[in-house]
Amino acid sequence: MGVLPWNCERARSRVSLDLDEELSELEETMLVGHLASCASCAAFASELSVITNALRLAPHEQIPAPVVLPSTRRVAGRFVQTAAAAAVALLAVGLGTLLSPPSSTDQMRVAISQARAGVLLEGSYDDEARGLPRHLLVSFRSRVSHEQGRSNL
Repeated sequence: MGVLPWNCERARSRVSLDLDEELSELEETMLVGHLASCASCAAFASELSVITNALRLAPHEQIPAPVVLPSTRRVAGRFVQTAAAAAVALLAVGLGTLLSPPSSTDQMRVAISQARAGVLLEGSYDDEARGLPRHLLVSFRSRVSHEQGRSNL
């Protein structure tokens, strides 16, 4: 048997769905149209229908020994291990965040709030701001200078 055209492949896959009554009306109409024009697919559908009906009407066979399925404990155990590892990683990140020293952004916020509160007097903010990183120091100075023009500092 060679390679089938795509419309024959599609029709043959729909034959099984049709036997199980799982096709929509449109799909069933398309299948009937194809089977009317394609003798090869019509013969396939007929053979599949005979086999399917014979299997459905056949008596059920009793199996000689009970079927034993493999335990799912290994899968569950792996899931628990993965979940535990994820929880430990999340805990480590959370503790690292809580216990880390304040960031330079936090230092800048404190310095600005002190300047707003009048703790830093005009001209003395240089001494307080020296602990900030250079890029924040420039931003801090320009922000304090700008806010001093608007406030009573």
